[in-house]
Amino acid sequence: MSQEPPTPSVFDGGGLSASHVAMHEPEAAQVLAELYGITGELSRLDAEKDDSFRVVVDGRNHSVLKVSNPHDPADELDFQLELLTRVAQVDPTIPVPAVIPSREGALATYIDDAAGQHRRVWLIEFLPGATLDTFRTTPQQREQVGEVLAKLRHATAGYSHPFDSRAIAWDVQHIMALEPLLEFVENAQHHAALAQGLARLGDLQPRIRALRTQVLHNDFSKSNLLGDHNDPAFLTGVIDFGDAVL
Repeated sequence: MSQEPPTPSVFDGGGLSASHVAMHEPEAAQVLAELYGITGELSRLDAEKDDSFRVVVDGRNHSVLKVSNPHDPADELDFQLELLTRVAQVDPTIPVPAVIPSREGALATYIDDAAGQHRRVWLIEFLPGATLDTFRTTPQQREQVGEVLAKLRHATAGYSHPFDSRAIAWDVQHIMALEPLLEFVENAQHHAALAQGLARLGDLQPRIRALRTQVLHNDFSKSNLLGDHNDPAFLTGVIDFGDAVL
């Protein structure tokens, strides 16, 4: 029988380490109508740990309905929604999705779904474009991406939240907590490369801890950036603030 990998504390990430009963389109459509008064066609989107649905109204992309994993801490979503709102207020030129309030004016609403799970629902604007990992970019377009990243850093500077210092596995401050997982990497070449990388990061920990910090998006990667070659600004969206951290 294969051995299960250990679970370092940085892996205790609610929905990442616990399964749930997924919500399907008919139920999601009912929730959308009840909470937001919106009727549309829903289709499931790939998501890491929650249930996400593209909402099409009158043939046009309208919004994205998100239903949280029931195991996620409430503070995590509050942090994400508050950060999105702050960025939009500080610099409206940064293409982040607007949070659409419910008919009651709430940014997120608790529900008990058909499976009896206590979850939160929120709705965000649908942004145009395709993720940058699906097409090639020019040097000029990459410069535009860098400019947006710089503006985003300024927009989140000085912001704090009680949940911003949580430990997550992809935060370099906690990288050494992943070292026990090395024994489960069976490929010798991969194991050696990872061990070498961890050793170097271990040596750098004192310098890393001495660096200035601020709240960051923390996953500003091609899969979370939307672009459009026909848009002069090129970058049309910065999405998925779920990994933001101090």
